[in-house]
Amino acid sequence: YVKWDCNRHLTEVYSRQLSPAKQGEVFHRYVLGVYEVFRMLRARFPHVIIENCAGGGGRFDVAMLKYSPQIWCSDNTDALSRIRIQYGTSLAYPISAIGSHVSTVPNHQTFRHTPLKTRFVVALCGTFGYELDLTKEISAVEKEQLKAMNRLRT
Repeated sequence: YVKWDCNRHLTEVYSRQLSPAKQGEVFHRYVLGVYEVFRMLRARFPHVIIENCAGGGGRFDVAMLKYSPQIWCSDNTDALSRIRIQYGTSLAYPISAIGSHVSTVPNHQTFRHTPLKTRFVVALCGTFGYELDLTKEISAVEKEQLKAMNRLRT
């Protein structure tokens, strides 16, 4: 498993190798180059799952599903925020492509304390995973919820 995080906005996109009339092709050529890199990676490592990222590199597009069956659509893992994020994403992408995890509380962006069950249900509406620090003590109720949730998954 590899998470390919393209958190770099492309700014001042140009090429000294292209004439002024062809400068509009630079970003498109960049994207074709990224596809080629992913094509080569998939050919060389067919059993490695690559999860792509929505970041500034703009790699969240339908064509990337050919190379990366999972896409992380937002770094905001707050369950209540994710409801809208995942719903909007599901209008154009299959649920199986939407990376979604049960994350820790308080959330690192919203500082919201959302019940574990809510975080679990929202994460089920995607690829489902955990982003929990299991070295920290969790309550007996949360332990039972985690056991029950794992039974649902299997």
